[in-house]
Amino acid sequence: MMGKPALGAFLLLLASAASAATIHVPDDFPTIQDALDAAMNNDVIIVRAGTYVENIDFLGKAVVLRSEAGPDATAIDANSAGSVVTFQSAEGADSVIEGFTLFNGTGTVHRNWLCGGGIYCVDGSSPTIRNNVIEKNIAEHKGGGIYCDSSSPLISGNRIGQNTITEARTLDHGGGGIFCNNSSAVIWQNTLTRNGVEGKTSHQGWGGGLFCRSSSLTVADNVIEKNSSCHAGGGIYVYNNTSSEPSRIIKNVISENSAFTGGGIVCGFASPLLVSNSIGRNSANWSGGVGLSYSDAAIYNCRIFENTASSNAGGLDCYESSPLICNCTFARNVAFDSGGAIYCCYKTAPEVVNSILWGNLAFKGSEIYLDDVPDTTLSISHSNVAGGQGGVYVGTGATLGWGQGMIDADPVFAAIHEQDLHLLHASPCRDAGDSGAVPAELAKDFEGGERIVDGAVDMGADEFHACLYLGGPVLASSGELELRLIGKPNATFTLALGSGVLDPPVPTPYGDFFLMAPLFPMVTCQLWADGFITFESNIPSAWQPGDRRPFQARVGDWGGSDTQFTNLLLVVVE
Repeated sequence: MMGKPALGAFLLLLASAASAATIHVPDDFPTIQDALDAAMNNDVIIVRAGTYVENIDFLGKAVVLRSEAGPDATAIDANSAGSVVTFQSAEGADSVIEGFTLFNGTGTVHRNWLCGGGIYCVDGSSPTIRNNVIEKNIAEHKGGGIYCDSSSPLISGNRIGQNTITEARTLDHGGGGIFCNNSSAVIWQNTLTRNGVEGKTSHQGWGGGLFCRSSSLTVADNVIEKNSSCHAGGGIYVYNNTSSEPSRIIKNVISENSAFTGGGIVCGFASPLLVSNSIGRNSANWSGGVGLSYSDAAIYNCRIFENTASSNAGGLDCYESSPLICNCTFARNVAFDSGGAIYCCYKTAPEVVNSILWGNLAFKGSEIYLDDVPDTTLSISHSNVAGGQGGVYVGTGATLGWGQGMIDADPVFAAIHEQDLHLLHASPCRDAGDSGAVPAELAKDFEGGERIVDGAVDMGADEFHACLYLGGPVLASSGELELRLIGKPNATFTLALGSGVLDPPVPTPYGDFFLMAPLFPMVTCQLWADGFITFESNIPSAWQPGDRRPFQARVGDWGGSDTQFTNLLLVVVE
């Protein structure tokens, strides 16, 4: 008796699978929308190479729509007649669009505003948007590339660029690349570049790359660069996050963005979790790197470097905000007036611990500036501050809490002038932090290595350990590969390339071993006297863009007490 329901369910699954069809465009239907109109749930629509001039709507159907030849060969041109793609009928994760260039969209009217030039996603829709190029779309008000309202899409592996908001008018207008309102999107492994927001006036326009409003997003492993906003948040603007689950902004590269205030990222009335982000070379009039307003953000493991403010707050600005800043590195930020690394003004109480503030510049307060207004405070402990308290300006009425474990010493970065902020063995920041202050979210360091090694936490975003990493991008066209290795001074090492990756790795007394046989030993050598080495190699002509090549090194004589396997390094060829 128990077998009959199971058999019935099995037959139902077979019937469902049998009913699924594969539809080709233009073979079976001349347009993509014709194919979507005819499709049933679980169908797959494959689109041949070409440019299709139309606007499409998924109509709530659980279908996979993908190109046959990829986004460079297959495009949907909206012809300036609305959004390129629409999800407005509660589509789920099994509604998939993949492998298209989506361009020339102009948006859809939503609550009196034009939104979503490239993709318009509303009313409980949660589609999968992956591996597309979403570019050269516009919307007057919200979401030049993608607009999400009350939706939870997965947005992964896309190139989202050169999308524009043309006339931002109110505080909730912007998002040149992506705009999310009241949503729980996952935004993962995308590139958002050269998106922009233009405002009705110079004080309107927010979130050049991404605008997160009243939402709980996961924004992870993205490159967000060269975006701009006429007012705030050149890279990211997070606003009015009242959700019990704050947005999580993790392991993103946020670089070369610009705005009037907050070149890299702005958090206003929102307290997201910022972990292991690289926030560098952004620019603004005020708050070159990060701007906080009415925010108690948690900022962990972040590198905030070479940001520039033409007035105040080169690295980080706090206004009526009390963030926790743990294991961060502020280096070479510049403010032409006040606060090279950190600027605080009015009802602030940030707590800084286990961090490095080094080589920052400003006319007043090269490392920290506390403004001449009441209720401006900052507490710092177990950190390395250039110049000690001489690098801090404390205004009348402001309060500096200079705690235990403070040092003023060269942190001994690997190559600060090349933005390489790894610690070398001689760094006084090694084992100098307060392990008891490390929150649970900091089990790993900036690159994913163990956060606490040798019994005590280091200062800064990087934890010293044997580490293998790239010195720059690997371009198939250049034929060159630069690797860098850090370990104990003068230690021998053997570098190998594997034919694949073992998952799970093989545990050894010397660390996890990841490389799949056959192995290709590349070099056996000795680290320099400072425990750092850079070496270059020609890459094989057979390596193609998109290839992933696994490397790992063993540092120390085999079987010795100092023997370690480094991290796995997956080199992605571009």
